[in-house]
Order: sequence, then structure tokens, then C-alpha cells
Amino acid sequence: MVAGSGNAEKDEVEAAVRRMTGYTGEFANFDESDAAAIGLSWLIHVGVIDKPKE
Repeated sequence: MVAGSGNAEKDEVEAAVRRMTGYTGEFANFDESDAAAIGLSWLIHVGVIDKPKE
């Protein structure tokens, strides 16, 4: 939902999170960017934010 595919690579998920949030800091690991993507997906699912344009 965030990266546009359920088969996205970890770096693609991180890049999508950065695009959606404008975050420029460092993630300690891919688990952090994955967690952010899960939160963003939930916000999209419940209609709080719009799904990014592809």
C-alpha cells in the first residue's frame, strides 16, 4: 500500500516512507522503516491520509 506492491524490497519501503513523510533522518534498521510503513498503511486504510499516487 505504501510502496505500491506487497513484494517491495526493504529499501523501496524505506524510500516510500521518506517520500510520504519527508523524513530525512536515519532509520536504525529496516524494522523501523517497516514499522513506519505499517502505520502509514493503517492511516491510509482508515482514510486519515490518501494513498500516494503512483
